[in-house]
Amino acid sequence: MPYDFNNTEYWFDRAKELRTRVDLMRDRGNREIMLRIADDYERLGRRAAERREREETPLKSRKPRWTAGNHRRVACWNAWLTFSISPAAPSSASPASQHIVTK
Repeated sequence: MPYDFNNTEYWFDRAKELRTRVDLMRDRGNREIMLRIADDYERLGRRAAERREREETPLKSRKPRWTAGNHRRVACWNAWLTFSISPAAPSSASPASQHIVTK
């Protein structure tokens, strides 16, 4: 059975469980590590809630998200700019205007 990453209860329950276990720990370093992990679980829960909300919200009512590397951007205008560098065009100076040096 595939796991539902949008299940917010799972992430918040895990954070609550870790915080409960932290109260029983004596080592300060281990306590800090466990609290950081609990914070990460809460962050995952908030992100799952945001994902669920985004999936349930119709596209037209969504606010545009302008973040770098975002592959789920809202449809918007695109423009392409092509810049080409080429060698200078040959001069079309007439032979009469060219100076010929002779000795």
